[in-house]
Amino acid sequence: MQERWQMNKLGFVNFWLYDWEEFPFSEGRLLLRGENGAGKSVTTQSFIPFMLDGDLRPYRLDAFGSKDRKMAYYLLGEEKEESTGYLYLEFIKPERKLYRTLVVGLRARRSNSAVEFWGFCLSDGRRVGTGPEDFALFETKGSQRISLTRQEVHNRFGDSENWVERGSDYKQMVNRMLFGCAEMEQYDRLLRLLIQLRKPKLSKDFSPRLVQEILNASLQPLSEEDIAPMVNSMEKMDTIQHRLESLGQSLQEARQLRNEYTRYNQYVLGKKGQYYLTARQFTQQRQAAMQISCWVPRSPDALAVSVRRPPIHSGNASRSWCCGQVPPPVPRWGNGYVLLPDPAACGRPGRGRRRAFCAGTERPAAPPGAARRTSGTAAPFAGGPGASGRQPGAAGHEA
Repeated sequence: MQERWQMNKLGFVNFWLYDWEEFPFSEGRLLLRGENGAGKSVTTQSFIPFMLDGDLRPYRLDAFGSKDRKMAYYLLGEEKEESTGYLYLEFIKPERKLYRTLVVGLRARRSNSAVEFWGFCLSDGRRVGTGPEDFALFETKGSQRISLTRQEVHNRFGDSENWVERGSDYKQMVNRMLFGCAEMEQYDRLLRLLIQLRKPKLSKDFSPRLVQEILNASLQPLSEEDIAPMVNSMEKMDTIQHRLESLGQSLQEARQLRNEYTRYNQYVLGKKGQYYLTARQFTQQRQAAMQISCWVPRSPDALAVSVRRPPIHSGNASRSWCCGQVPPPVPRWGNGYVLLPDPAACGRPGRGRRRAFCAGTERPAAPPGAARRTSGTAAPFAGGPGASGRQPGAAGHEA
């Protein structure tokens, strides 16, 4: 951060009650303490804001805004007919030990209401004082200190652009040497703010309306260039807020869609499961029905023999049937036939199924009353378990 100027010392020469008096600052701060009427207000109002703008109007000098006391009064008092006095305010940059001193000279005469004004700024390292290298504003004769005239001070100071003789020029010089405001309007608003803040009993009857008046009277109005970044930021904030709201609504709709799609998937999965269970039950029922439709000879010896059927050369692939398993006891139906529970031992399931008979057994005769067919599906056996049976063929071969 760039180092800033700080007030370092305030001085008076032949001004009001002071013959020559200096008030040092501590880190840019000054505390005055004294009884009522000791001169605290006059001391402060003599350099703030006067030492910053050189304005001699009475209401700018009085902290209460009164026009009773003029600058001539602080120079002449009650007895003097003519007087010359000086006020100076020294600034410092502590780290680099740089000094700049504002000096204002005043001359008043009782016969003339106007007060002569001149001012300058010491920026070459010289400081106001009484040392051999200091810039003196008075001469000491005995016990008296006599202020130097304007011409004497000008001769010591030399020709420079930092010497002015009008209040308006002095204010511009102060701004250029110390504050560096780009426009004088900014500097004027700074001075008005200082005048508002120096008012005594500022906190009395403090209200929002008073705050508004103080701010309007002292703060700099913002230009369009100053407001543009803030307005753009606010517009971006509104855009971002609308975007967030839109994204939030989209997220809510996506969640609703996900919930509905999950319910749909659960419904479809349940339906498929139901179809599977129904198909499984139907398949088990068909398998049970096919078991009932299988008939083999009743002889236990025949059931214990394993045979392989000779190949059939009618265009179909060769197949074999195994009847080596002995089924558990099963119900019997007329003429020596029993039900075989295992459909794998009897060939292909379904109506008109082919039957296998063990080698060495006789072909069982058809039940009484059964009609013999030359091809296709045989008529049901009399006394059989239903209409799914078919008349058997030759022993050991398919019908």
